[in-house]
Amino acid sequence: MTRAVHAALHGHLGEAFRFNPVGMVLLPAALTGLGLELLGWVRGKPLPLQLRAGGRLGWVIAGVLLVFWILRNIPAWPFTLLAP
Repeated sequence: MTRAVHAALHGHLGEAFRFNPVGMVLLPAALTGLGLELLGWVRGKPLPLQLRAGGRLGWVIAGVLLVFWILRNIPAWPFTLLAP
């Protein structure tokens, strides 16, 4: 994820996606949620628009990350395509 974020911050979005496709899909949502929470904290009251993942979605995201992590470490085709 570190290499993917570094590449994304330098404008190399294709390379960032190649390093970690799942992370690059989830990163904008995470940054948006963090920004909304931070803005609400600065204002002193929550914003009317909030991103709430909830428990079920959190487990789905954790499951997708776990499956992706396992699959990208299997040294056989087509899983080698997921490795950076």
